Amino acid sequence: MKHTPGPWRFERVIRGSNSQNDWLAIHPPHFYFAGKQISKVDEANAHLISAAPDLLEACKKTLKLINNLEYESWQIKYITLLKQAIAKAAPQCPKLA
Repeated sequence: MKHTPGPWRFERVIRGSNSQNDWLAIHPPHFYFAGKQISKVDEANAHLISAAPDLLEACKKTLKLINNLEYESWQIKYITLLKQAIAKAAPQCPKLA
C-alpha cells in the first residue's frame, strides 16, 4: 500500500459559532478530526500528521546521503533510529542497508 503523496496541509474548519462544531482537516488525503471540542493536543497531532510526507522524504534523503559516508560507532544508534522511522512510516519500502 502506498501513501498519498505530499505536500499535505492542515486546516481548521470553522463550523458555526460553537467551537465544538469545528473540524481539523488534513488535505490530501482528507483526514478529519471532528465531533468533539478540539483540544490543543488534537491540533498539534493534526500539524504533525500533515508534516508526515515531508518528514519521510527528509529521512529518506538524509539516509541516502549518510549511507555513503563513514561514521563513528556512537552514530550508529541515530542511523538505526532513522531507518526504523522510515520502516514504520513506509513498510512497503525495500529494506534499508
